[in-house]
Parts: sequence; structure tokens; C-alpha cells
Amino acid sequence: MLMDDFITVGGRLRRAALPEEKKHQVFVPKRSEVAKLLVLEAHKSVGHMGRGAILMDLWQRYWVLGIGALIKNVVSKCVVCRRYNTKASHQKMATLPTERLMSDKPVFDNTGLDMFGPFEIKQGRSMVKRYGLLFNFAWLQEPYIWRLFRQQTLTNA
Repeated sequence: MLMDDFITVGGRLRRAALPEEKKHQVFVPKRSEVAKLLVLEAHKSVGHMGRGAILMDLWQRYWVLGIGALIKNVVSKCVVCRRYNTKASHQKMATLPTERLMSDKPVFDNTGLDMFGPFEIKQGRSMVKRYGLLFNFAWLQEPYIWRLFRQQTLTNA
């Protein structure tokens, strides 16, 4: 069917209460540059959602036979989609040495402490000093930081 010098898709929706572009979509050849630009525009307008969303957006106005391969090609080259669809990497950890697993020493025997600071922090209208205390447990393999309000031990207080 010809409509405004475009080949359109016919069908049984002539009497439907829909706009003309939804009743008779414009036919676009899949190997044309126009089809690629339409897919790119639809991909961005649906917010990089995916194949089904792009198809629904395009089918409202255009009809492209065999568009699935073109959509797959466009989505695979999209930088934003590549960033969102990457698989999370997992950290590779070595096994623990036997002396750390089967030890007759107490748990907190290999513990490192380090106090750092002061940091000037604004509290209300005044500036106060704050310190940090870093615990490094050999069995935990990650540091633990504790906030201190003054540079005193319990015996000095």
C-alpha cells in the first residue's frame, strides 16, 4: 500500500480508532542506513532497555523485516549497555596458610594497632580534632577503623 510516497504495511486495522501511522506502519528495508538510524534513535529513546522495548517502540511507526539481528548489532556496540551488562568480577583469594588456620594462640594474638590524626572537623561553629584507630586483625584480612574523640587512653582520662 502506498501512502505519501512510502510503502506501508496493510492489514485489517483500517476501521480502528488509531492514528494512521499506527494502523499502517512505514516499511523500511533492513539493510538501509535509515533502519540503523531508526534503531539507534529507538534504543536511546527507550533508555537502553533492550530488544523487546526497542521492537515495541519501532513497531508503533515502522515495519522492518528481520530487525532482530540489527537490534542485536546496535545493542552490542552501545557503550552504555556494555557498561551496564558486564558481569561483576570476583576477587581471587589465595588459601590461608596452615599456621593461621590451626593455631594454639589466642585469636587476638596477631593484632596490629595504629593511631592516626588529628583531623580538623567543623562541629557547629567550632573546629574540633578527631583521631582514628586502625585495627588490623591477622585472621580477618581487612582493617577496621574506629573513630576517637581525643588522644587519650583510659588510664590517662
